[in-house]
Amino acid sequence: MKSYTKEEDDVIKEHYPVGGKAAVTQLLDRQPEGIRKRANALGVFYTGGNRIIGEVNNAFLLKEVERLTHALEKEKQRTAWIDATIKTSISKMNIGKVKVPSFRKAKNNQEMHVERSDTHSGLEISPDQTQNLGHYNFSIYKKYVGTLKEKIFSFLYEDKKSQGLNKLVMPYMGDMVEGDGNIYPSQAYHMSMSVLDQVFETAKVECELILALASEIQELEIFCVPGNHGKVGGKKVNTNPMDNWDYVFYKVLKLMLEHQENVKVLISSSPTMLVKHGDFNL
Repeated sequence: MKSYTKEEDDVIKEHYPVGGKAAVTQLLDRQPEGIRKRANALGVFYTGGNRIIGEVNNAFLLKEVERLTHALEKEKQRTAWIDATIKTSISKMNIGKVKVPSFRKAKNNQEMHVERSDTHSGLEISPDQTQNLGHYNFSIYKKYVGTLKEKIFSFLYEDKKSQGLNKLVMPYMGDMVEGDGNIYPSQAYHMSMSVLDQVFETAKVECELILALASEIQELEIFCVPGNHGKVGGKKVNTNPMDNWDYVFYKVLKLMLEHQENVKVLISSSPTMLVKHGDFNL
């Protein structure tokens, strides 16, 4: 949970004694129980006063508007800096393009759907943690991706004579990265990579997979929704769905593939995404 700022503490000190947590929740984007605990930590207690939130003076409201406007401007500057840094980093990778294959004429024009999810890049589970029943790390994730590519190609090559596989749809369903360690108490103990390394290294692996497929299949559509492991601030904190490391990963992947004309990447700005393909809703 993020720390309380001095401004938030000032709001609690002024309004909690007379309005309790119900009053303060109208002024701060915080959970009521968290406000109560913070008030207790500050030595501030509800006195049951009669003053209601509607009586907050205009000077205080103007001050709050000024504070929030300043915070919003800082957030915009931070977002712009992150965006510029990501674009600069990607431009230095010299990601190439692949030649778009010709349309395969066959009796049936086929479309393949391959779901991607829960790779949890950055997670590391050692054999001794599972009584030697299994283990997981980034190298194993890369091996799985290689196996997936081989299986798709195997189907594609076997299919050449009888079917025309011209389109591949890959929904990315979230939890592609492990996140920043705020989802469950022992999560950070099982992480082997920083969250930025998770984003960029995973994007490189997935980009290589998609480009390899794009060299053999005429059209690829990538649909992306974030999971809960990439959520910023922890599982129980209400945040914008875009405050999610999965979302950042998708944005990086899209930038890497923006010059590949037969690949389309669509990213949802909500936790869900409805996609219609022919007679099917995904």
